Amino acid sequence: MASSPSFAVAKPGSSPLDTVMELESVYTDRRHDIVHMLLRQGVHEAEAEDVTQQVFLNAYDRRETGTGSLFNWLSTCARNLAVSRYRRTRKEQLAPAEQWREWEETLADPAKSILIRIEEEQRYAMVTKAIAGLSLRQQQSLLLRSRGYNYQQIADALDISKDSAMYAVHSGIEKLRDTLKLKRQTSCP
Repeated sequence: MASSPSFAVAKPGSSPLDTVMELESVYTDRRHDIVHMLLRQGVHEAEAEDVTQQVFLNAYDRRETGTGSLFNWLSTCARNLAVSRYRRTRKEQLAPAEQWREWEETLADPAKSILIRIEEEQRYAMVTKAIAGLSLRQQQSLLLRSRGYNYQQIADALDISKDSAMYAVHSGIEKLRDTLKLKRQTSCP
């Protein structure tokens, strides 16, 4: 890295041309250092280039003289400009009122979903209780049938005859229907 040039100390008889020449030398020597500093801080490459050029343009327009490192001053200005640009672009965009109305129509009614969930839980409890009322053979036969087993496979798995497997499945289904039908009629007014 090149040495950090300083602001020209205002001397009697010094011209603004000295400051401009110093700024040009810093631009040619250290511009890439400022860009890399911004890139390390998470600024996108195109934005870093743009911020660096804007900082040098602001410094050229300002042409103040003073003491201190010109490079450090430019680096600080570049960081500040990048942060202010980021804050400006990330502000929340407000949605138009028509879009809010459209979104509100798509929202589920929370009271409705709670009632549906309660009804589903009640149905699940009824089915679980009805299954518990079946014999062990009926429960096993229905479970195997729900998994896609045919009657012969059920008979082989439970070590019973094919006719017993068919009877267990059909009697289990009938008992479930009757139990659930009865419970549904008693629960409805």
